[in-house]
Amino acid sequence: MDQYNFSFSDSWSVGNDVANDVPCGESNSYVGRDYTAEFTTDQIFETRAIMLDWVWRVGKENGFVIVISKSASIKGNKMPKCILICERGGLYKPPPEGHSMQRITRTKKCDCPFKLRGVAQPPDGVMWGLKIVRGFHNHEPTESFKDMSTRQVIIDATYKSNEYRIPLLKVVGITSTMKTYSLIFAYLSNETKEQLIWALDTLKRWMVEKGAVLPSVVVSYRDLALLGAIGICFPFAQHILCIWHIN
Repeated sequence: MDQYNFSFSDSWSVGNDVANDVPCGESNSYVGRDYTAEFTTDQIFETRAIMLDWVWRVGKENGFVIVISKSASIKGNKMPKCILICERGGLYKPPPEGHSMQRITRTKKCDCPFKLRGVAQPPDGVMWGLKIVRGFHNHEPTESFKDMSTRQVIIDATYKSNEYRIPLLKVVGITSTMKTYSLIFAYLSNETKEQLIWALDTLKRWMVEKGAVLPSVVVSYRDLALLGAIGICFPFAQHILCIWHIN
């Protein structure tokens, strides 16, 4: 079986009625806060996955979603690396005017400077430590993650917009306040029905394991392979087309 890159940690914003990039919505009077103390630890984690689980748990407890910005496996004499940032770090870069990917969209990014560095421990890089590069968040934390619902999910894919030039499948959930949060992303070598079933079935098994409610509504573009995969993995969900693709 082919190997695919799969993660539950990336972040994505869904289209809205605001043209191109817009401010993240925070009041200019909010000056932010330093969370260095909350993320400081002397613990040496047994694996990279355990380190990531710790970071994501601490982030959730404090109202932030932490995502992987850069990651590299061990190569020659170089130890593996893992850079983590706030999901609102960086700034949105819209496609050039007239580009085929140009669309009406909205972004949550507000150039948040928060950054952590996972430090692989020699000699084999199996165990990991954690270093605070900058603990400051320039935006307010999310008041609660309790309104995150998996009853409605949105599925989309980008084409040739990443360095690997392969499809990137994204699935997000919607909160009761109409904000989106990431469920998964998956790099696929192509968009055949079999590969889409693999990605969505992995999501379904993860949701069942975590005790999440399976989606009752799935929003996506009109692709026969994707529709077939949705029907197999989420047979009781109602499917509706994304309005951007309808237009």
